[in-house]
Amino acid sequence: MYGPRQSRSRGPITLYAIPNHGSFPRLGLSIGRRVGAAVRRNAIKRRLREAFRLAQSDLPASLTGRYDYVVVARPHEPMATSGYVVVLLDLAGRLDADLRSRA
Repeated sequence: MYGPRQSRSRGPITLYAIPNHGSFPRLGLSIGRRVGAAVRRNAIKRRLREAFRLAQSDLPASLTGRYDYVVVARPHEPMATSGYVVVLLDLAGRLDADLRSRA
């Protein structure tokens, strides 16, 4: 679905990482209707975007540049932004280690 990629999950969040050749990481979000009403989905998206913004400088870089990240959320109660920061950094670090070991 997302081409050559790696993914890791933690709780209701699945993170896909795709190496890109750019100088900055990019974020894509996939929050389906199963997660809840529009108010809940939008709250989760806002918090994930803010968490990505806060963690952007700490995200690992690939061998050829940065990564594009796609976050897929399953149904859950929205967490605090700091909780999403911890999850994103943990998953991104694990994905980076996996992709480097394959290279």
